[in-house]
Amino acid sequence: MLLLLFGTGPDSVFFADMVGEDAILITLDQELVVDAAFKDVSNYSVQVISGVGEVSVRRVIFPATDRTTTQILLSVDRPVEGTRYRVTMGPLRSRSGVLVNGVVDFIGRRTKLGSMLQAIPHHWDTSPGALMRSTLAAISIEDDRIGGSRKDRL
Repeated sequence: MLLLLFGTGPDSVFFADMVGEDAILITLDQELVVDAAFKDVSNYSVQVISGVGEVSVRRVIFPATDRTTTQILLSVDRPVEGTRYRVTMGPLRSRSGVLVNGVVDFIGRRTKLGSMLQAIPHHWDTSPGALMRSTLAAISIEDDRIGGSRKDRL
């Protein structure tokens, strides 16, 4: 599923991008501190706006070495294709010390990464944050950014 919709919060402008079938990548225009609040799943929620298919945040995947980041990777239940969702986040702390809250909407749909992951043998670790998945996600996201077709069949 891929989503690319923009949202605004009181403190930040950002967009969300579905990475595979079960992870959401949120990119902000300012750096957030990777602290206990950033890692706390209860600071993130996903609600259905229209359609069916509840989604919950399972975990927050964060950089192991970075103290600040402009991206949030959420491991979620698989969204239903065509359903509109809203991610609410916060309060999180920015590098400048400001508390950041925000919302962003997205529509669940299939992605190239999801198709690639289905072809990987099940004994390989393809969970959000795994090396194999991260490599394939980088390739897929960059392909979309440089104009690759979202209708490519793999």
